[in-house]
Amino acid sequence: MRTQEDNVKRVRITMQEKVTQLESQIQNKLTLAQTRRKNLEQEQLEKLREHNVVKLAEVRHIIEGMDSFKTEKTTKELQERLEIAELNREKELQKKLEKIQEKERRAEMVRQNKERLATQNEEQQTASSG
Repeated sequence: MRTQEDNVKRVRITMQEKVTQLESQIQNKLTLAQTRRKNLEQEQLEKLREHNVVKLAEVRHIIEGMDSFKTEKTTKELQERLEIAELNREKELQKKLEKIQEKERRAEMVRQNKERLATQNEEQQTASSG
């Protein structure tokens, strides 16, 4: 009996040590993964910063390279595009208004026809009753 209890205690102690080791290993892996993740984030941020610096330099160069003629030309082109877009919006709005008015006319015709039919039915009922 004593040896069996000793064996059980030894097995429990051994299992407890293994569990502790596994927990320690898991914690180490989690720590390493977190460190790797942070390092990757830092690398990505650095790459983005470098990319932004390059792009900003390119944009500044382009802006500095543009002279007043190009700026005026671009402004005129943009203004023309805006005017065309406004005209197109007005045309679309006018089309929608016409469709709405047409639907309203049709609805009014339907109401009038319905009223006329109701009146005719009343007259027929009155005539057939009378």
